[in-house]
Amino acid sequence: MRPRTVLVVGPLPPPRHGASHVTEAVLAEVRALAAAATGTRVRVVSTAATGAGPRYHLRRAASHVRAGIAVLAARARGPVVVYVGGAGSGGLWYQAAVLAVARAAGAVPVFHHHSYNYLLPGEPPARVMTVLARLLGPSGTHVCLSEGMAATFRARYRTAAAVVVVSNARVVEAPGTVTGDHDGPVDRLVHVSNLTAEKGVLDVLDAFDDLRARGREVGLTLVGPADPEVQAAIDGARRRHGAALRHTGPLDRDGVARELAGAAVFVFPSRYRHESHPLVVHEALAAGVPVLATARGAVAELLPPGWLVDEVTPLADQVTQLLDDDREALRALARAHYERSRAEGIDLPRYLVGSS
Repeated sequence: MRPRTVLVVGPLPPPRHGASHVTEAVLAEVRALAAAATGTRVRVVSTAATGAGPRYHLRRAASHVRAGIAVLAARARGPVVVYVGGAGSGGLWYQAAVLAVARAAGAVPVFHHHSYNYLLPGEPPARVMTVLARLLGPSGTHVCLSEGMAATFRARYRTAAAVVVVSNARVVEAPGTVTGDHDGPVDRLVHVSNLTAEKGVLDVLDAFDDLRARGREVGLTLVGPADPEVQAAIDGARRRHGAALRHTGPLDRDGVARELAGAAVFVFPSRYRHESHPLVVHEALAAGVPVLATARGAVAELLPPGWLVDEVTPLADQVTQLLDDDREALRALARAHYERSRAEGIDLPRYLVGSS
């Protein structure tokens, strides 16, 4: 039998973000499975790029040209599954070109969605996703992050390809015994993201101000790189609240786990267009931390209704409600929602190796 190939095309760290973390995790599991499967090989083309301007786009275009060439080279040797870790906006056109090559060459295309940008309520189907959905054809597979996301995608794009579900919780391991060295107030709020206004960090800082003004002894830990606007706001809040506010900067997954250890509430009022199935929400739930988040993307499917940020109640009031609730019951509920999400859908690495 001719050797089979699983070709992984997508962003790999650096930089580290949700999509690159998922692609890295899928690749690691595919490699482990392929090592035990006679006649299966794995190839990878990273499409990660940093910066801006013409050079950035040239690097992205070049990586996708390499991916197209890799598809043809692998197909010349035998059956191929082309797994693409999906982009969210302009990058989809590059990926559509790779998938067109895969379809023309007779490879099996698999597209892993990581964005809600083309699934937002009230917006028409995106032209690039309409093209991409048709490109996959009946032999292809769309990987969505939740049942709701899959239903929305099927209704909006009516693809002939299979649509399956794989929760991002599958790449988040529940922490073992993790302790953090945290001084200051016992009631500690945590927010993890690329710290921008769009991700909701300014709303978190406003709620923190509000809680402290009410005499509530809370602390706040911010994790992630801050843009200049947010950094100025953090510096101002630090002058007002001193050591009760900590900004760690970027941390790896172990560092995030240490910051989540013992946290009272994870606060995530994101308005990011691409928000879909945030890894940081899964990490908080896995650590037994109740999450207060906006219903962006598939977030509403991850949390109890009472943990969703609404448009009427002040964020500080909603945080207070969680702080005053039964802590052990909240932790158990958080872990239960993580376990439920983790069990949702198929085993993607086995699906890829088996499809080849």
